[in-house]
Amino acid sequence: MRTNSINANNDFAKDLRGINRKVKLVLVSSVQIAGILQVFSFLVIPALIGRLYTKEPSKILLAGWAMGFLASFFGVFFSYRLDIPTAPLIVASLSIVFFVILAWKGRRVG
Repeated sequence: MRTNSINANNDFAKDLRGINRKVKLVLVSSVQIAGILQVFSFLVIPALIGRLYTKEPSKILLAGWAMGFLASFFGVFFSYRLDIPTAPLIVASLSIVFFVILAWKGRRVG
């Protein structure tokens, strides 16, 4: 019985290493394609926005996805309408939303 659990643990560890390699590959490829500022803004800022609302991981994830989608949509829309670069506009919109919500929440608490 013990050997089965050891084999299962080894298989699980191998799966995690494979997943970890894939995540690293996607992250490095994304940075090469889109740029470091945009990639890490998409990784960090939506999660921070979600964290301002709740501490429950599933709700943070949903709020982050929603904010990332909205920032991308409005960034692409206004980039097209105003004929300005898309990536900086998306990063700026994420940052502005974060700081507005942070100020609003700080004002409400304080």
